[in-house]
Amino acid sequence: VLLVFGILNMMNSAFAQTPDWYPGEGIRQDMYVKYRIEDFDTNQRQPYVMTLYFQQQDQEGNWIVPAYVEAGGRVLQGTLKLSDTMSPLAGGEVPQEMTDFIGGYQNSLIWLDSFTTVSAPQSLTAPNWGKIASIGGEEIRPGGTQQVSFAGAQSLCGATSCDATLVTWRKGVDSRVWVVNEFPFPVMAETYADVTTPPQPIQYRFELLETGSGQPAAPTGTGEASGPPLERTT
Repeated sequence: VLLVFGILNMMNSAFAQTPDWYPGEGIRQDMYVKYRIEDFDTNQRQPYVMTLYFQQQDQEGNWIVPAYVEAGGRVLQGTLKLSDTMSPLAGGEVPQEMTDFIGGYQNSLIWLDSFTTVSAPQSLTAPNWGKIASIGGEEIRPGGTQQVSFAGAQSLCGATSCDATLVTWRKGVDSRVWVVNEFPFPVMAETYADVTTPPQPIQYRFELLETGSGQPAAPTGTGEASGPPLERTT
């Protein structure tokens, strides 16, 4: 009897430690994140920097998030209202010229919310998370833990690299997203568009630049403007 109970306790402990993840996991008040983002449908495919500051929650549990966008030497500022899965909601105060960048945020940083949410988190050790909703859609698969280096690793892990789970799918080429357990957004990604004729262009890529506590200083907008892309695919 003691042996059986011991085995059951070990099994329960193993299940309790399953590393589940979802967008928004580990978010806390007074936290900020800063990302460099490039999205196929945003800002003529030119990269931009987005900073999100999780100031407080409202009575419904939604986050009030002052946000900055740095793009082409400009600084745009607004206040987002985000759900517990980090999706933008009505009720924020965002200037019209900033809405395109919010779309890029949805298409990149929280793209995985199609597969994992706070009400249905996915295990980082699961065989797969489901299939992409397209003809011949490939499975989204966690591919084990890797040491990955990115600009914000020092502020997140206290080192130049972090242990992250690689989430990948393949359609012609490998698309890759790296997730650090208990951090609200993936830390890095490089994914490719689904096109009929190669080479496949970048759909989105991003990298965590910095994270920490306290309201970050407002950007100054002194960066150099980006030039137009050499070509545009429609």
